[in-house]
Formats: sequence, C-alpha cells, structure tokens
Amino acid sequence: MVDQSPHPQYRNEDDCQAPSPSRLASAARGHPMTASVGRKAGAGFAWTSGARLFGRIVDTIVLLVLARVLDPTAFGLVALATSLLAIVQLFQDLGLMQAAIQRKEVTSGELSSLFWGVSSIGLILSLGMFAASPAFGALFQNQALVGVVAAMSPILFLQALILVPTAVFQREMKFKPMATRRAIGAIAGGIVGVTLALLGAGAFAMVGRVLIDNVLGVILLWAASPFRPKWFFSFASLWIFLRFGLPVAGARALETLQTRSDDLLIGRFLGAASLGLYSVAYQAFRILTELLLGASNQVLSAAFARLQGDHERLRRAYYRSIRATSLVAIPGFVGIAAVGYPFVEVLFGPQWTAAVPVLQMLAVLGVIQSVRYYDAALLIAMGRPKVGLSIRLITVPITIAGYVYALQFEDLVVFALVQVIVALFISTPIWLVVLYRVAGVKPLLILRASYVALTGGAVMFAVVWLLERAVADWPNVLQLAVCVPAGAAVYLGVLWILDRGAITHIFGVIRERRRRGKG
Repeated sequence: MVDQSPHPQYRNEDDCQAPSPSRLASAARGHPMTASVGRKAGAGFAWTSGARLFGRIVDTIVLLVLARVLDPTAFGLVALATSLLAIVQLFQDLGLMQAAIQRKEVTSGELSSLFWGVSSIGLILSLGMFAASPAFGALFQNQALVGVVAAMSPILFLQALILVPTAVFQREMKFKPMATRRAIGAIAGGIVGVTLALLGAGAFAMVGRVLIDNVLGVILLWAASPFRPKWFFSFASLWIFLRFGLPVAGARALETLQTRSDDLLIGRFLGAASLGLYSVAYQAFRILTELLLGASNQVLSAAFARLQGDHERLRRAYYRSIRATSLVAIPGFVGIAAVGYPFVEVLFGPQWTAAVPVLQMLAVLGVIQSVRYYDAALLIAMGRPKVGLSIRLITVPITIAGYVYALQFEDLVVFALVQVIVALFISTPIWLVVLYRVAGVKPLLILRASYVALTGGAVMFAVVWLLERAVADWPNVLQLAVCVPAGAAVYLGVLWILDRGAITHIFGVIRERRRRGKG
C-alpha cells in the first residue's frame, strides 16, 4: 500500500465522519462527558474536520493534476521511497507520541528529555538514510531510486522536531494549531509540487511537495507551541515514555510491515510502473478514507483517553462512534466500488484505468474499516496497548505470506484482495473476541450500530451497479451524473425505512459543520 503523505509511517492513520460536536460532548447516551472535555472535543472536531476536509480537497486537486502530468513510473519511485522511509521511521517514533498523550501527568523535564532523545534519533536516521540511498538503488535494481531516497531523507529529522509540540497540543485538546499547519502545508506543498511537475521535475515534484509541507510544519507548530525544551536530558525520563510506548510501537511496526510489504514486493518484482498504478489507486482510497473516516479519530482518541477508568462510558462512546462512522463512510466506499471506471477515467484520465480494480477492492476494505476503526483506540484508552501487538503477531505474517503468494499472479488487484481476506476472515473475528473479553464489547451491539448503514450500502450497490451497466455506453460524466444521485437517493430511502433518526443525524452533522464553518 502506498501513500506519499507527509507522515509516511501512518498510511492508515493510519478516523471517521464523526458525531457532531454536540454529540461528541455526549459520547454515550445517558452518560455525558464532563463539560470541559465535551467542549474541547467539540472544538477539536470543528478544527480537525475542517482542516482535514480542506487538506484533502487540496490533496485531491494536486493528485489529479500530477496524475495527468507524471507517468506511473514517477509515482512508483516516490511510493517505493516513501515505504522505505516508513520502515526506517519506526526506529524514531517508538510509540513515544502516544505515550506522551496518554500519560496523565508529565513534567517539563520529561518533555525536554523526550524532545532531545527523539530529535537525536531523527537526525541520525536522516543521515543514515541519505548514506544508504545507493544501497537501496542496488537492492531494487533501480538507480533512479537513489536520488529520490536521498532527497526524502530529511523528512525523518523534520518529523522528529514536531513530535513533542504535537503531543502537547493533543494532550491539551488544542487542535487549532495543527489544523492551521495542515491547511497551510497542503496549499504550499501543492503549489510547489504542481509547479515542479509542470517544469518537468518528474518524481522530484512529489518529493518537493512533501519536503515543503514538513518544513512548514516545523515552523508553524513551533511558532504556536508554548513548549520550549530545556537544556536537560535524562534517560530515566525518556524510559518513562518508552515503557508505555514500546508495546504501541511494536504493534505499529507490525502494521507498517504489513501495509508496506506490498509496496516493496511490487516495486522489487513488478517494477516502478506497476507500483505507480497501485500507488494512485491507494492514494485515491486514502483521500476517500480521510474524508470519510479522518475527521474525528484524533479528537475521539483524546476524548477516550480522558475517560480512562470508566469502562461503561468508553463502551458507549465506542458504539456511538461506530454508528456515526458507518452512516457516512459506508455509502462513500460502496459508491466508489460501484462506479469505479467512470470515476477514475473522469478524474484521473484513461491512462489510469488499470488502477480501477485495485481501487474497487480497496473500497471493500474501507467498508470493513468503517466498522472497526476505533478498536485499537478503545483498548489503548483502557490501558491495554499490548493486546494490539499480540493480534498483529498473528495477522502480519499471514498478510505478508499472502503478498508473496500474490506475486505469482502478477496482478495488482490480488494484493488488495489479500488485505480484504485477512481483514474480514482473520483479523475481524480475532478482534471481536478480544474486545468482548477485554473491554466487554458485544458483537451484537456492534452489528446493531452498523447494520442500517450496511443494509443501505448493499441495496445502494446493487441498484447503482445495475444502473451503471444500463448506461455504460453513455459518456463517463453522464454516467456519474445519473448513478451518483440515484445511489444517494436509494441509500437515504433505505435509511428512511429502517431508521429515520439516522437521516436526522447525518443532516445534523452537515448543519453543525456549516454553522461552525460560518463561525
């Protein structure tokens, strides 16, 4: 899986179209959060969702332009370099940000130790990545990769510099500075990327885009942050964070291996051009995922952390989050699966048609993620981060083995199919058992929270799929003009029959976001 995001280790970071701020303030029916946490969560939702929406709009525009200017090989080179960067970056994060956010009390001396420790690691890794770039070119039998890896190596140090300020903002549930940074970085990076692409920079257009985004991130976050590191460092203080963070880092390392091994295998054995097709499909999926799932994960993770110790309220917040996610995200993924070909040809151009089956299969994965997006966040809030690591120890080897097996087919869609099979038939059953035993989460209540959206999505897919074939001879734009409104009408019709409150909830979210946008 590929992503040329400014945070290469978090392809699934690594959320949902969350409840409105008023509902975030009351994450569980009959069990409201404290007023202060509710207000902060509501404000956090507004800033985070607004920034993500704006950033994704900019990212989408930039991707569409780059896809028409650059060839698949350029995308593949950056995808391969990004995956290598993500793996190296595992030795930098070590779960330290999550540890700093989750820790109830933290001193300035501990934060200073964390900053100097992480910054030193980031600098060493950046220099090491730069020095190793020729070796990577030889390993993947592609000398063009050498320059791309070398140019992207400073990202490791730049991201290390913002780890502590970001953690401080999230601890205090102050999301405005991060939202501002995201919006400005998206605009500036997009302008640089498109300009370089039009000037013939090739893969380095995307490299320049990511570098500008990260440089601005450092400048803007430090300008807004009240944190200033002291000239103090203590291994004992750093160990406080490592002790909590290492289990989280272990799970993240396994996840990164799972989500990046397909890129590495495709890039090594099928070539950069094939990886470029896979890259564009995955970037389109990622944009859709963050639009549908990415607005509130940051906010709800922090809100979950504030509810530590109250397992009943955590469970109720979890169920409500699933319901909110499913209602908005599932029809989006289902729609992409149904109208994939006209969608890609209109937006990206006919040269990317080979990426459509991959995108459609990833849309199925998105439906699964819509229901399971908060599993790990719930267990972390309950103080059980090691559970995620144990599950990854089972699923990662199976997934990687599936990727290796997929090589013999030389078909990119098989790699996406492996992810769907593992998620649906291996990972989900294990998580359901674990959530029941550890957190008291009942599978029946998960189904109850998502069945309306799943049913509406299934009916919507059947109708749109049939309709799309009936108008297959029409121009692509007209196909979308007919199928998209029809799909939306069918979905809302099913919701009207099964749960009219769901429609009220969806339009309530829209009204709330408009109101806050005007404010």
